[in-house]
Amino acid sequence: MIGAPALLLFLFFPLSVGGEVVDQVAALVEGEVITLSEVQQLVQYKGWQISEEPDERRNLYLTVLDQIINQKLISREAQHTPGIQISEDDVARQLQAYRRRFSSQDQFQEQLESMEMTESTLRNLIRRELTVWKFVQTRFEPFIIVMPAQIQKYYDEILVPELAQTGAPLPALELVQEQIREILILEKTNQEMDRWVKNLRGKAQVSVLLFRATPSSPNLPQELLTEWELQPITIEPTDK
Repeated sequence: MIGAPALLLFLFFPLSVGGEVVDQVAALVEGEVITLSEVQQLVQYKGWQISEEPDERRNLYLTVLDQIINQKLISREAQHTPGIQISEDDVARQLQAYRRRFSSQDQFQEQLESMEMTESTLRNLIRRELTVWKFVQTRFEPFIIVMPAQIQKYYDEILVPELAQTGAPLPALELVQEQIREILILEKTNQEMDRWVKNLRGKAQVSVLLFRATPSSPNLPQELLTEWELQPITIEPTDK
């Protein structure tokens, strides 16, 4: 465990090796550090484009950081939830699916290098995402109920107008009701998860430091409330 004085230095100054700045602390989640590199790696892994507009770049990185914070908190909860085990085979299958995006092993390695990731780091990222997905499946989906009236309402108020606007033929309700049910289950699951995560974050020690001039926060322990100036962060747009 990092002691309070060491953690202060670790939090409020850029991470460095031999005097060269190599990373920046983006957030602290229950004592666990999330670096700017982790945020950048997830952006690249997902293939999200970085806008040329500074405000849009900033919002993207804060949104992705928020996603990582939620994943970290959910992963902690998953450790205490029966039935949430991600096997090496699960990770290997997802990794192989990612590899298939590239025409050769060399291209895959080039992508890892561009993301400044090792295969082990990528496996950890995949494991975290699989853990969150399985937790959601176990914790929320079994308790979601979709009534026939809700399916009918979606068909009448959403599907029918959308197809009429595009001029596409309208299928009978019986032919699409299972697809509609899956859509509504997903929507309800996301709503329940959002409420649950909001409550979880309200109880957790979380501090977002990225882009902040002064990283003090009421959610930080008292010994970490000293004011320091963070090194400014510049996020470059994706090369066209």
